[in-house]
Amino acid sequence: MGNSCSCSHTTVTQIHVVKTQPVSELCQTAGAGSSKQPRVPVETRPVSERHDEADRTGAELGLKAKTWDQIAGGIQALLDGRERDSEPDLCGQSGASSRGAAKQSEDKVLNSARYQEVLSELQTGELWKDPDFPPAPASLTYEEVPPPAIQWLRASQLHPAACFMEDGVSKGDIIQGELGDCWFWASVATILHSRRLIEKVIPPGQTISEREIYTGLFRFRFWQFGSWVEVLVDDFLPTRNGRLIYARSAAGNEFWPSLLEKAFAKLHGSYWAIEGGWTLDALTDLTGGVGEMYRIRDFTGRQDQLYSHLATASRKKAFIACGTSRQSEPEQSGREDGLVAGHAYSITAVKKLTTPRGKVPLVRILNPWGCGQSMEWTGDWSDDSPLWDEIPLWTRESFGFTKKEDGEFWMKFDDFCERFANVTVLTLGPDFDCDGSTDAGSLLEVKGRWVSGVNAGGCRNNLPMYTSNPQHPITIQETNTVPRGQEAAEDEGCSVLVCLLQNFNRGNRRLQPRMNPIGMQVYKSGDPKTPLTSALLVRQREVSDSGPYVAQRSVNLRCQLSAGSYTIIPSTFNPDAPGDYMLRIFTESPVQLHQGHHLSACPL
Repeated sequence: MGNSCSCSHTTVTQIHVVKTQPVSELCQTAGAGSSKQPRVPVETRPVSERHDEADRTGAELGLKAKTWDQIAGGIQALLDGRERDSEPDLCGQSGASSRGAAKQSEDKVLNSARYQEVLSELQTGELWKDPDFPPAPASLTYEEVPPPAIQWLRASQLHPAACFMEDGVSKGDIIQGELGDCWFWASVATILHSRRLIEKVIPPGQTISEREIYTGLFRFRFWQFGSWVEVLVDDFLPTRNGRLIYARSAAGNEFWPSLLEKAFAKLHGSYWAIEGGWTLDALTDLTGGVGEMYRIRDFTGRQDQLYSHLATASRKKAFIACGTSRQSEPEQSGREDGLVAGHAYSITAVKKLTTPRGKVPLVRILNPWGCGQSMEWTGDWSDDSPLWDEIPLWTRESFGFTKKEDGEFWMKFDDFCERFANVTVLTLGPDFDCDGSTDAGSLLEVKGRWVSGVNAGGCRNNLPMYTSNPQHPITIQETNTVPRGQEAAEDEGCSVLVCLLQNFNRGNRRLQPRMNPIGMQVYKSGDPKTPLTSALLVRQREVSDSGPYVAQRSVNLRCQLSAGSYTIIPSTFNPDAPGDYMLRIFTESPVQLHQGHHLSACPL
């Protein structure tokens, strides 16, 4: 993954500033320290999704700390459309420019330079045709034999009253189509309650119906490896017999779902490249957040704890998705209970219903397949369940029950836990205590690279090689001040959340079908200027780790650290596995990130 490099140096010759990015935190189970040897890679292929890979250029190693209030100010300014060149925001790098940011293609910078350039080049009445993602078989698939009978038509050719968007967006707008990208559409449905975020991903003011300003050019934004990028697409869409074969709107004349899907496909190389994936990855791409997937089986015997967390997260407007397990029958086949095996869903509400028999914990779930063709749950508390007849009409209405064939349905939480395999939660801010709301703190971001034969040392199974991995020293600063005459309270430590992301390219899955299993450890250290050695680590275990090495795009680590110096070591499970990575370090207390050790000087 990532480009290998023949550079022989193993130290950084220059530090570049990387701007703080919009953050979100998927509340994670603790990654406590352990005396065990590194665990074998775990294939955590979520039951509803497939692993994929990506390899996008990033910025050279860099660091910068800001308080969460400062970060949130930049985020809010951007969401309000008040982009400021002089302040950190979601647009890309701030401070010293990075090589990676400069290398990104011009149509993927958030300042819309490429968009305005394309508009200025169009002649009056001319419709734009994308030269980088043309209406051709290569945009559909990497297979030598393209899908049969495909014709590309513009949106304006598909409906006499075609429009980009009519009366905003809603979860009922989306019909998934033939492409297996439920992981993406479940994530889109999950963020629809955030108008500002939707306007971030789908910039307003785009049109098809106003022919005097219709240009066939559209733009969308996604978060990729630390930066928001803008993707331009034309409105040529793949059809068969005059009908859209992929995502479309329920109304038929709205085309924002089709064009958003096309932009996401272009971002990853083709429509085929977004066939199958993780809702966690899609939510991150749509929000710039940090999240985590929970396996429901890990909460056996304590499902009430999971429900309490989900209810709080839902009440505080977190983004929640879920997935069913794969079964022996063919993928995407329906089950007798109305659910779809190996499928991603969005959770739109989590709350308890007062009934004559007491309070019942329920969850409301949305199938991204869309109106008129969605398979819905048929058991207790489904649309046709007689249990609703026991509930007064006004209670049903205020609770949010509607009887429609719209893909949305209620389930009892016990039934949910029996039939679903995972749930993903994401918020737009660091959530140290897992209560679904943003906590105050600081953020550091740093990018680096594992280079085969240089600093890709693998896991602790081979300590001498392991200590050649990149090492990132941090210092947690003391913040507790005790007034004279008062006794100091017991130090509970500083809450720390670290997210490790690897860069990957979904479009290269045929060449490299799986991601590297990745993980990280945190060690107590002395002088930040001195790297940890194998001789030291023979006698010293980590104070925390991210758990088993997993072949995912990101892994998280949560711990409490007292004031002092520590070293974070990110690594792949196997040695000599190249790739680019990024660390996002969230802390409650002020923290300093020092220049690291064994860092590749190769430009990202």
